Amino acid sequence: MMPLWTNEKTGVMSVQYSQYTLEYFLHSMKECGYKNIDFWAGAPHFCPEMFLSPKDAREKLKKIKKRLQQLQLDVSCYTLEQIHYPVNLASNDKTHRQLSIGYFEEAMDYAKILETDKVFVTSGVGLRDLPRQESLEYSLDSLKQLVETAEKKEVFLVIEQLQPFETNLGVSIQDIQNIKEQISSDRLKVCVDVVAMAVAKETLDDWFLTFGEDLVLIHMSDGTPGGHFVPGDGHLDMKGYYADLKKHEFKGSVTLEINSTRYLDDPHGALMKTMDYLKKEIY
Repeated sequence: MMPLWTNEKTGVMSVQYSQYTLEYFLHSMKECGYKNIDFWAGAPHFCPEMFLSPKDAREKLKKIKKRLQQLQLDVSCYTLEQIHYPVNLASNDKTHRQLSIGYFEEAMDYAKILETDKVFVTSGVGLRDLPRQESLEYSLDSLKQLVETAEKKEVFLVIEQLQPFETNLGVSIQDIQNIKEQISSDRLKVCVDVVAMAVAKETLDDWFLTFGEDLVLIHMSDGTPGGHFVPGDGHLDMKGYYADLKKHEFKGSVTLEINSTRYLDDPHGALMKTMDYLKKEIY
């Protein structure tokens, strides 16, 4: 039987290990057998706020890159924390918005140090008591500025939809398609989170038919439909999702986003269980 996917195109987002050291996470990846990581840029692993200067941050990241090379781990995407941190591309405060744009522009340089050309981005969050369209305009203006920088720095922004409790802007195919049409840049690619997709009652077929080759990243996990669980801990059709990747000849990468709070005390066990599932059902 032909495999539905390969380990070479699978990465693990390090946010699952946010209560462990980066070194623990890296050793866990090697022990589990993963070859790629989706580098979550947040404390305590790495984020600009942890350093007194951008120079210090870059030097630290170079050391991290060297360690990754020693362990033969590649970075598939640079995913800076932007949900819980004070970063919002759709902020109604101009200064806050400009600082957020600068945060992403800096991230493009950090991504290149890690030798990945992908930087994860979302729509930002519109304040719920403001008109949605007003917040969307702020988001679009920020993204337009960022794609101009991305073109100069030769990186790609990869935008993902979120769930309604996370934002009131980009939560569906229609929302992301609208943003793509408004931005109109080859430097803006698409990521689909299958949990948010299931919450919105959409399918991978829908996403592939809408975005085609612009869909370059899949955030994979189980759910009920929410949750971001280990495969088998929810009721989503995980095997069916991987079959869809094969059917559509997906050439991008998959990130395992197993970040439910139920796994915070033992992320290694959760990712080992996930690898066992992949070997049995997918690879």
